Amino acid sequence: MNVMTKEEQVLDVIHQSMQHAMDYPTYRSLVHDLASNGATTGPEQTDSLIQYTVLNDKRMARWDKTLKFEEKALTDIENYEVETTFLVLTESWCGDASPSLPVLNRIAETSRNISLKIVLRDENPELMDLFLTGESRSIPKLIVLQKD
Repeated sequence: MNVMTKEEQVLDVIHQSMQHAMDYPTYRSLVHDLASNGATTGPEQTDSLIQYTVLNDKRMARWDKTLKFEEKALTDIENYEVETTFLVLTESWCGDASPSLPVLNRIAETSRNISLKIVLRDENPELMDLFLTGESRSIPKLIVLQKD
């Protein structure tokens, strides 16, 4: 019987979560569709969470249109050489994700070596529990994965 080490267990949970990760356009489409249909991600469908989803859809659309980086930052991002995946845990109602995901997406669009993948917290409890803030399932959570 082969017992996995803690590191192997963590890598296995990450790998399993990546199997159903979304790219940013898919996530944006999901959030927009939910906002348009009066819904949100996760099991809790409260009026306040639905309203946060609507607000976040508008905020991300604005960030997607107006976000600009300085030329030096663009050059640094373009020249980044380490194959990296940004794996983000979030939910459509998460207010802190609405300004940060467009920035991460623009970085990933700019670099040939960085990809952005998004998973929903409530659909990935094992992954979330590996990256708690204290004892809290606080989101968004950015997990930076490098090929090595």
